[in-house]
Amino acid sequence: MPQPTLEDIPSVHRRIAALSQRCRGRIHGMASLDPWLEEAAYIRQADVCFREYGFVALKLHPLGHNISPLSPLCEKVYETARAYRVPVLVHTGVGAPNALPSLMIDPAKRYPDVEFVLCHAGFAVYSDEAIVAAKYCDNIVLEPSWCQTYMIKKMVDTIGAARVLLGSDHLTNLPVELVKYQSIGLSEAELEAIFFHNANRIFNLQL
Repeated sequence: MPQPTLEDIPSVHRRIAALSQRCRGRIHGMASLDPWLEEAAYIRQADVCFREYGFVALKLHPLGHNISPLSPLCEKVYETARAYRVPVLVHTGVGAPNALPSLMIDPAKRYPDVEFVLCHAGFAVYSDEAIVAAKYCDNIVLEPSWCQTYMIKKMVDTIGAARVLLGSDHLTNLPVELVKYQSIGLSEAELEAIFFHNANRIFNLQL
């Protein structure tokens, strides 16, 4: 089977939707739409992802999409998330300056009804910056894959376990990420929140 290209994102979304149907309740799709798309095309693709496929989140990748989160072109990302009541997952860290966590403070303040998940929580190098962003925006959640254990503990201590989310970035990294949380002295309630309850709430999974 020929692999889809970056120019054929709808086919990637179709494959994800098919997988989520086969693994109903265990795998949930996320839409990764290019903010450089013309607005009507962006909204059409979003409508398919959220209304037809039942995807649970919208992705903005400042490095992959080659765009600043402060670009006017990204307003349709945040407006779409608001319209479909889904969170925005934002890659942070690698790809600075566009991927700096602090750039999400302004959108988070202007869209207080949208939840923003900072993927990689600054990717270790900018983790303190991600913590500052979360301190000033209650609708920012930190997903600290690739971060050091002591930084994850600092995140939990600073903003609380209810706003920290388990992530692995890729499947083979999951065992390492799980061990991080299990080695920093978190309570069972905190681990349950990070491993299950937070995702259930943020992505409206109703599990």
